[in-house]
Amino acid sequence: MDGLLAGARQHNLRVVFLWFGSWKNGISSFVPAWVKANPERFPRVRIKSGRSVEVLSTLSSANLDADTRAYVAFMRHLRAVDSDRHTVVMIQMQNEVGLLGDSRDRCAGADAAFAGAVPPGLTDYLARNKDRLFPALAQIWRRRAAAGGLLAGGLWSGCGG
Repeated sequence: MDGLLAGARQHNLRVVFLWFGSWKNGISSFVPAWVKANPERFPRVRIKSGRSVEVLSTLSSANLDADTRAYVAFMRHLRAVDSDRHTVVMIQMQNEVGLLGDSRDRCAGADAAFAGAVPPGLTDYLARNKDRLFPALAQIWRRRAAAGGLLAGGLWSGCGG
């Protein structure tokens, strides 16, 4: 980071950092080697075949905690080296978080969450904003309205997947 800031300042430029963290372009290629070497502590996504893939599970508290600690350290250092110069004008969080090869994580924790209830905050938001949803989502919402809405019975499993 310090080298990028020095180069930008030398040329009177501003910087927008892209925080890859645990995911970039549907894969976890930028995580440190010590994370990749410990799949027991930092579990990977499992796809339908049961195979794990090189994507950190979003449902792992260890993954979230490690990513959070790294980001907090990054921001603290940024504040220490740039709070008076404001070379950095923005930080984009993550980049194309997703999964290649399946629609969702199928590890035990993901399956348990998927079998559970959708948070009321999300269902309430979708209901309040059904006329402003992305067109493909709005079409699914309308099609499933007769069956109790997109998230039938308030369960993720009403979404398919």
